This record gives sequence, structure tokens and C-alpha cells, in this order.
Amino acid sequence: MKLGLTKAPASNEQDESIIKPVYGTDYAACFDLKADIKGREIKFKYGGLDDSYPMDKYESYMVVGGECTLIPTGFIFDIPAGFRMNIVPRSGLAWKHGVTIMNAPATIDSDYTDETFVIVWNTTDEPFTINHGDRIAQAEINPVYRVELDSLGERDGGFGSTNLQ
Repeated sequence: MKLGLTKAPASNEQDESIIKPVYGTDYAACFDLKADIKGREIKFKYGGLDDSYPMDKYESYMVVGGECTLIPTGFIFDIPAGFRMNIVPRSGLAWKHGVTIMNAPATIDSDYTDETFVIVWNTTDEPFTINHGDRIAQAEINPVYRVELDSLGERDGGFGSTNLQ
């Protein structure tokens, strides 16, 4: 299966450091997503503040402890009908730096046609710097199984009731 890939209109189209996503090894389940931040506007949330920061002169962005940041990838993915793309954290970033994906796994449906962003969350008190071109997440393509949703009958029990007599 081939996955269609288009540079996003706001991306750094001539920037060779933002190459198309690739699998790191022959047996990798996910391909890497990179930060496309040079010349872009970075949206962030910290405490009660919801704002953005222009990256016109900068190639790195510091995510302070507790901050959520919307990092652009520079790409629009043409996901085939019947599939979805899941964005998941990179284990090294999570373990070594406490940086993860806020809504992991983030699901991108096949009918989403805009640039893909990653919600990066710094769970620590220490700042973490994301450089233009850094690998910030990984993504995988999975089939979607749709079911017919039916009305439910009555049921005894509920959350935590399996082992109760």
C-alpha cells in the first residue's frame, strides 16, 4: 500500500531537513514525524494562557515544563479510505525527557485533509528544546473496522464489578 504525501502550503517547501517521513529500520512499525518550525507560527497552551509565537527568526522552540505545544510536521497525508493514522510518542523522548504526545495515540482519519500537527506535552518541570527537523513523534497506519451500533439492553454490573459476588 502506498500513502500519499503532500507538503503543507505553510511548510518550508525548499527545506531539505524536512524530508518525507521514513521508517528508521526495516522492521519498524512506525515512521518518524519531524518538527517543521522554521518560519512557522507555534501555538501553545500553558496554565491559563493560550497563545502563539512566530518563529520567523528561530529554528528551535523551548517547551517549558507543563506546556502543550502544537508542532507542525509540514505534511498532509492522503490516508486511504478504510485506514487511519495513529501518532504515538517516541519512547526515548518520553523516558529521557518526559516529553510525550498529549492525546496519544492521536488518530488522523482518512477524511482529514489538512496539515498534520503533533500536540507535544512536556510533563516535567524542566524546559525541553525542539529544533527544526527533530523527530518528535512516530506514526503508524492501521485498518479501521466499523461496526453497526445497536441499542443496548439492560446489564448488571459496570466498572469494577467483574470480581464481585
